[in-house]
Amino acid sequence: MDSLYRLTERKNSEIRFKWCKLSLLCGSPQILKTVSEFLVSQGRMKFVRPLYRSLMEAGRAGLPGASELAVGTFAANRLSYHPICRKMVASDLDRALKESHQANQLQLQEEPQAVPADVVAPRAVAVFAAGVGFGAALALALLRGRR
Repeated sequence: MDSLYRLTERKNSEIRFKWCKLSLLCGSPQILKTVSEFLVSQGRMKFVRPLYRSLMEAGRAGLPGASELAVGTFAANRLSYHPICRKMVASDLDRALKESHQANQLQLQEEPQAVPADVVAPRAVAVFAAGVGFGAALALALLRGRR
């Protein structure tokens, strides 16, 4: 989709935000640099907080470097965010790190098990649904002549 619509190159914050979230949900490692650049250039909590959350979720889902990128980017740029945004994102990252630590502790105690197909299928449906929704939003934005 990116090669066709060049979504990574778009400057429109709404389109960039949705593309970054969708790419993180799909586990695309190529989007990490774009997400980091967007988080540094965009200070609105509307975009920043959900992207940090998505980075942490992608890290828990197995995207290498996503969680570290979230923590590192926030640590380096936290003073550039509004105080309320800074506080909320710090709280989200702290909570995600604690949950991740607890999950790691549980994994050490349990025997490894295969993931059942009924768990994998809903994620695939969610990714597909997010893609369809994003495609519709992108089509409307392109039809309106936004960039």
